[in-house]
Amino acid sequence: MSGILEAISSFIIVFFTILFLPISKTVRRNKNMWIFGSLGGKDFMENSKHLFLYINKYHKEIRAIWLSRNKKIILELERNGFESYYIYSLRGFYYSLTAKYFIYSNFMLYDLNYIPSVGGTRINLWHGIPLKKIGEDANMSTSGSITKLNTFNRLNTGIYRIVFHFLHKTTNYFIACSEEHRRKMCSAFGKVNSSVPITGYPRNDAMFLPVSSWQNDNMFWDFISNMIKFKYLLFYLPTFRDSKRAGYDLFTPYSFNADEAQKTLEKLDAVMIIKAHDVGKMKIIQQSSSPRIIFASNNQLPDIYPLLNKTNILLTDYSSVYFDFLLLDRPIIFTPFDLGKYINNDRQLYYDYDEVTPGPKARNWPEVFKLMEHVIERDEWKAQRELVRNRFHKYIDGNSSERVFQMIKGLHTHAK
Repeated sequence: MSGILEAISSFIIVFFTILFLPISKTVRRNKNMWIFGSLGGKDFMENSKHLFLYINKYHKEIRAIWLSRNKKIILELERNGFESYYIYSLRGFYYSLTAKYFIYSNFMLYDLNYIPSVGGTRINLWHGIPLKKIGEDANMSTSGSITKLNTFNRLNTGIYRIVFHFLHKTTNYFIACSEEHRRKMCSAFGKVNSSVPITGYPRNDAMFLPVSSWQNDNMFWDFISNMIKFKYLLFYLPTFRDSKRAGYDLFTPYSFNADEAQKTLEKLDAVMIIKAHDVGKMKIIQQSSSPRIIFASNNQLPDIYPLLNKTNILLTDYSSVYFDFLLLDRPIIFTPFDLGKYINNDRQLYYDYDEVTPGPKARNWPEVFKLMEHVIERDEWKAQRELVRNRFHKYIDGNSSERVFQMIKGLHTHAK
């Protein structure tokens, strides 16, 4: 029932936004004031975070303001010399009414203060090159998770579709990493090429930096480095399941054995970090006594990108993070344990899975452990990774934040 209320409240916000439009349109907006937010206003992460830090460091002429619903984040940013306010505070409302540019990573309705921003320019940096279908392309009507919904949840889904369609139409710009990526963004959100410039993702810049510019990003790395010495870092990052948000088990049904994992990691002088997707709750195995198997919560490790720089081997199933990891040209082990079920019950894919996943595939955990040894001894997938990387990335560098900055500055110049 709470989902229905949330959907209705979203609809009400959109309604009042339309009523507020004549006022918001007449306000003079400051082109050098940029408002940032991400992930429902609750977290400090994603592309908008990395662009925010970059602007604060290299472009002091811009007044960059982070808005959040999380007061801990606000205090933390203030302590570190950044400007941040509660989304619905008087200052949050006033600056949203007078700023020119609004930069976010998910949906403007939740990431920022939607109503007073309606007269500004909205730039959605999004949060991944899509392997899974997104936006208007996500055929939710054929998903098992949708067809089995009760009447209340069907109403909830219907309202969300209306609201999100409105949000996508009122977003002025998205960004992309390549022509291939741009085609999917245009299709998913009803945009034309000129509304989706190819810049690369600001968060990927973190993978090219030896030390993160944000002091908290290295805390988890320091934690595991002080706990155990190791040569190889393996990072397991599975995606969420639409149909099983209450919990999904990617371990027990696929023969995960903690003792076997410990022996393999010890033999390789490696550690494996396991982190579930922020959306949904993955059932995890009981933590073993081995310090080589490390579970990371969202509180401990909200932003994975600085840690990718130190990752030797990525393990994932359908998460778009592997597209970004291709920039580092390091081995990827794919774990599509439930591929058929995922496509039928959770989300359809844009591509044939094998076509765009340049790495060995494992059907269960015993195969994963064997592949760990194999890819360390002999990396046979470099040529395939290069082909997929060049298809999905125009730029292979750490300068995406500067390209996004120049794109936004160019919007004002072009408007003149």
